[in-house]
Order: sequence, then structure tokens, then C-alpha cells
Amino acid sequence: MRRLFISIPINLHYTKLCNEFIQQQQLDKIRWIKPENWHVTLIFIGDFHQKYLTDLANHLTDFFSNICSFSIDFEKFIYQPEPKNPRMIWAKFKQSYQFDNLVQETFAYLKEWYEQHHLEFNIHIRNTNIPHITLARPKQNDQPFPKLKYSKVNPSVLEVKDCHLFESKLLPKGAEYHLLHTFSFDSSN
Repeated sequence: MRRLFISIPINLHYTKLCNEFIQQQQLDKIRWIKPENWHVTLIFIGDFHQKYLTDLANHLTDFFSNICSFSIDFEKFIYQPEPKNPRMIWAKFKQSYQFDNLVQETFAYLKEWYEQHHLEFNIHIRNTNIPHITLARPKQNDQPFPKLKYSKVNPSVLEVKDCHLFESKLLPKGAEYHLLHTFSFDSSN
């Protein structure tokens, strides 16, 4: 079994923005995510049998080729879910109908694909999906964290023109992600 997820890659502007943000923080009970693992999760698939991987990738290639590219706007850096007991630090993007719709459509497509292959479908999504990059996870939650520090951010959009299928390997030192496939969107809009 392979542990899979689909994500939107981030560009160099956001890599730089997130690195600058991290350098301004003075938080010692945080496990920062490696920059090479930064992405915007579209949907977490979970455990997936290797023998179906090629078929799934081929079907997703067709599916995503009919999705029009779009953009999402950066909003702010935040603790999630709250500063008193955070589980993550996010680079949060503004709510986006197009992003939420893409999550919903991908979910429906995967559900149909699973049913056609007589596989158990255990993928779950939220009613509203917030695009974000997970930057850190606290090592422990025994006290409130200080206010996040960062300079005024030069707002920029993230162009969403493709997505990736990744395998996630959980290791003692943290998760390692391996790119399995890239799916291009329709950019003719």
C-alpha cells in the first residue's frame, strides 16, 4: 500500500515569502516543515494499492486536463486552529470558490473511480476547504504560543495550473514526499 495525496505546487515567490516569515519567528517548540515539502493540499487519498496506481494516474490525467487554471490570493500567516492550542502554522490563502469547487469535483471523481473498481472509498473532505500551506507543527502544546511576527506581505496570487500526485512516507524524522505524477490543467481560458 502507498499513502497518497494530491496537491498544488507553490512557486518561488511563495517559497521565498514563507522562508522570510520563518526567519522572523522566535518559536522554540515548533517543528518546521522542510521547504521541499511545502504544498497546498487538494485532497488526501490515504492508503492506496500499488496495482491500481497507473490506472488512477491515467484517469486523473484526463480529469485534470478539463479543469481550467485559476489563481488563489494569499491572506495571512496564522496558527491553526487557534493560538492557545495550535496544531499547525499556516500560510493561509483567501477562501476561493474555484479551489473549493476543485476539491469537491476531485472528490466526486475519485468516488466514482473507486466505485467502478469495486474499492472501498475512505476519502473525506470538509464542506468548505481553505487553501493553505502547512509550515509547522508544534512539538508540544503545554502553553500558549506568542503572536506570530512578520513584515507586511507583498500580496501575490498563486497560479493554479497543475497539481501533483505524491506518495507520503512516514519516517521517524518526519514525512518524506515522493512525486509520482504531474497533472496539467486546461490553460486556454
